[in-house]
Amino acid sequence: MILLYKAPAGKDLDLALAFFDRVKLAYRLLDDEAAGHSLKALIEGEDSPSGQEADQSAIIFSKDYSEEEVRRILDLVLAAGLRLQVPILVTEANGQTSLGEVLADMAAQQAFIGTLTHLQQLIDATGRLHEEDYDPDKWSEMKIAIADANDVLADLVGEDAEAAAQARETITDKRDALAASMERLLSYTGPSH
Repeated sequence: MILLYKAPAGKDLDLALAFFDRVKLAYRLLDDEAAGHSLKALIEGEDSPSGQEADQSAIIFSKDYSEEEVRRILDLVLAAGLRLQVPILVTEANGQTSLGEVLADMAAQQAFIGTLTHLQQLIDATGRLHEEDYDPDKWSEMKIAIADANDVLADLVGEDAEAAAQARETITDKRDALAASMERLLSYTGPSH
């Protein structure tokens, strides 16, 4: 079974559903208020509104699909023009979790990846700066912020998902500290001569 949550209406959806019919894939459209139900309940046929909505759209695959089959179907659905933000494969680990919780976790994970990417971009950008062009105190402050940021990134290597989730606030703090340090460095005009 394939479930579509908040699938965009129109011809793209019609094409995707025609594709599902043609290749004989069982599917069901979920009510926009289905987010409060567990993934397992949704796969088993729960279709009453739960009163809870999520912001993202999703395509949900029951656990009888392999990851390879999911990738192949997603490629075909994308080729048909249907865009759904989050693909979810139901497993024993996530089956009892509500759709809303899964989508919130995925949104938090995407935000975390965005923060990591931004932090790495800031670190990379400092490599193009030359120490002799800046105030020594401001340069030293920035180098400390870079070292702190790199330490946090190094600590994440090899960590499990739970440890990474706990590091989100630390990563955000280090990113903000480095950004502020760079701003002070780049905006410092120095004493008048």
